[in-house]
Amino acid sequence: LWTACAAGPALITAVLLFCHHAHLPWQMEPVCLGAILSSGGLSSSLPTCCSEKTDTALSISAELSSLNYFISVSFDLHPFIRFDLCNIIHYIYIEICLTSLFCLLTEQHILCIYLSTHVSSPYIVPQSDADTLNLVQHRLSTAAKAFESRLVFISFLPTKHSLSLSPSQNSKNTQGLVGLRNLGNTCFMNSILQCLSNTHDLRDYCLRNTHRIDLNNNCRAKAALMEEFAKLTQTLWTTASNEAVSPSDFKTQVQKYAPRFMGYNQQDAQEFLRFLLDGLHNEVNRGSLRARTPVEDFDHLSDDEKAKRMWNKYLEREDSKVVDLFVGQLKSSLTCSECGFCSTVFDPFWDLSLPIAKSSGEVTLNDCLRLFTKEDVLDGNEKPTCQRCKAKRKCTKKFTIQKFPKVLVLHLKRFSEARVKTAKLSTFVNFPIKELDLRQFASDNMNAIYNLYAVSNHTGTTLGGHYTAYCRNPSSGEWYTYNDSRVSPMSSSQVRSSDAYVLFYELTNCSRM
Repeated sequence: LWTACAAGPALITAVLLFCHHAHLPWQMEPVCLGAILSSGGLSSSLPTCCSEKTDTALSISAELSSLNYFISVSFDLHPFIRFDLCNIIHYIYIEICLTSLFCLLTEQHILCIYLSTHVSSPYIVPQSDADTLNLVQHRLSTAAKAFESRLVFISFLPTKHSLSLSPSQNSKNTQGLVGLRNLGNTCFMNSILQCLSNTHDLRDYCLRNTHRIDLNNNCRAKAALMEEFAKLTQTLWTTASNEAVSPSDFKTQVQKYAPRFMGYNQQDAQEFLRFLLDGLHNEVNRGSLRARTPVEDFDHLSDDEKAKRMWNKYLEREDSKVVDLFVGQLKSSLTCSECGFCSTVFDPFWDLSLPIAKSSGEVTLNDCLRLFTKEDVLDGNEKPTCQRCKAKRKCTKKFTIQKFPKVLVLHLKRFSEARVKTAKLSTFVNFPIKELDLRQFASDNMNAIYNLYAVSNHTGTTLGGHYTAYCRNPSSGEWYTYNDSRVSPMSSSQVRSSDAYVLFYELTNCSRM
């Protein structure tokens, strides 16, 4: 039996106990971390199932997330070692402020650790605990080499901003700081719901009950999904308590609209977002069913006029508040390599799925956008038919943005299909918090500037992971971490991470240059 600990100026401390022979985590009694370090281990109080030390190798990394200190533990396990209910390698989170260990695969708290003698506040560590922290560091630095060789320690020092924050800032004075209970692998849903709840115009659409006007005017669909979404949004923003609420009624309606989300299996957050927005749009769609007219020939028009005509035709049948906010227009240009003829097509888009650029240095969001919009050569079996040559020709294809949406959703394609299994890319993509300038990706001389307001994060692997959300409160402008039922303040400097999966940007300025 080994104890795994990490400590530093921010009191990132944890104890992990696992029995190699019983194949179970040890449900330890409340203990004092200082006592463990002082005695050099727990050999005198081993569980009855085992009295031997194991050779399990652990790799521990830590990250400072808001004012909650997380330690992400990646296990390189012996073939015979497994956790209860888990038989694959996966991630475990140790949430220090809540003194618990959380299994990302089974979504269960499997071990409780009490550090009351070391943490007087669940949010920050007071300066008076400096001596205690030094003692923990000293004990750790003098540990046996055999123990140290199995661990990698990374400590973080809180920023002045994070230390200046206090629990009072997460008070009833600021609305929208309510968590969502995890119903069983529903963190993907909770993450997206919090991002949408902090979408300013969509929130107001629900709070002001404006959606009911569109519901009454739309006889094509039932209103249950939109009603439950609006009701949940209203609860998150008007409740007098900051206690977490259950999204069970909303999930019931989601399952009716999209049966693929039935049950409690982990799902992809970006796919859920697309299904949800589509469902909400259908229920408040102001468009006409009779608007489906025969396809018109717009090729004789200029690109600008063609884009406007195609956009107006789209709005004749697909017109809602959801479309107003989230839908933009993409221009696809196809150029024949033989005659040089260029044909253009304009299509609506709800989000942009960006491939992650490969680079030996830093990868930026603009790198990913450039990769998405770069010219592709269509040859061989991919040859399209040139409208002028009337034959299959080698062509180049390029995307540009014709119409910028009010809310731009960017999906970082972290999951790729390998030969045997799906792999996850953990590449850190540096994205701007403010003033994302997209003029170089515009079809025309458009100046489009966006500010980030929410991020859906995925931590873990394809085998087991966990979704959280970072959101900027539209009322206070402050950033918060939404981890299912728990909500805590954070600094904007902590928003960027290699876990970022879906980015939400709001348009601040769009004009012709």
